Amino acid sequence: MKDNLYHYKALITEVESADTVKAYLDLGFGIVLTGTTLKLNRITALKAAGTSAKRAAEGKKFLTSLVIDKDVTAETIKSGGKFLAELWIHDKTKKRVNINDLLVEQGVAKYKK
Repeated sequence: MKDNLYHYKALITEVESADTVKAYLDLGFGIVLTGTTLKLNRITALKAAGTSAKRAAEGKKFLTSLVIDKDVTAETIKSGGKFLAELWIHDKTKKRVNINDLLVEQGVAKYKK
């Protein structure tokens, strides 16, 4: 599967939930995909209904704070007709941080089984 991975500079324009965003992907050579929906790979957000509704809203807010107006790298995998992504940011020490894993650590998403 590693052969299908691509890394792009991404501008996240909207956070739909703690596991789905819309982005502009800079493909290089002046080519930009706009309004691309990216489902975060390996995780699923808590549902916005029932007892987890509050945590789902917190997850969306937390992800928004991490990615809107920040330099993000999207590592994409095409799966069927949709794009899955690992999102990465750099922390204050310039270390790469995987946002997908961070959402699970914060308790606002779960790993898929």
